[in-house]
Amino acid sequence: MLVGACFGGWIAAEMMVRSTTRFSNLVLVDPLGIKISGREERDIADMHGLPRAEYLRLAWADPAKGEVDFTNLPESELAAIVRGREAFALYGWKPYMHNPRLKRWLHRIDIPTLLLWGAEDRIVTPAYGEGWRQAIPGARLEPHLHENRARRRAKRPSLPEMPPVKRDQPLPVALGGRLVVTPTL
Repeated sequence: MLVGACFGGWIAAEMMVRSTTRFSNLVLVDPLGIKISGREERDIADMHGLPRAEYLRLAWADPAKGEVDFTNLPESELAAIVRGREAFALYGWKPYMHNPRLKRWLHRIDIPTLLLWGAEDRIVTPAYGEGWRQAIPGARLEPHLHENRARRRAKRPSLPEMPPVKRDQPLPVALGGRLVVTPTL
């Protein structure tokens, strides 16, 4: 199974259009990476150009939960944040947050695919998620609602059927722009 969120979802999709043979399922959470609208229309909010308050309003159902007091973070954590933002800008700047060729290759994803989308996401809207669903054969689009845990558990979407993991296979997971390969189980 491969799981990718946001920029990591884009990376996961790029991997899957090349080959799905080593994976049984794909889960993409609010992925970036494709162009849905016309050339002059923005599909993805300009996260780098927005004032912080506007970014938080678009990115969070409750903007207060996105607030970070950078003055209280250790130097190592600040450096990691800066490196992550630098890489995000480097790889996603031009063209802005998409690969112009990726959408036409998404039909090659031939494994069960679940798209989880923030119902209140305004960086990449649910309409953008519908564009992903239409481009991947048989993909399911499920809203991810920002609710309390008990209600979320009751409404949790079922994942595609998962085969057991073999002990000799590493489990690749693309999350938040980083590809992490876990050790063999």
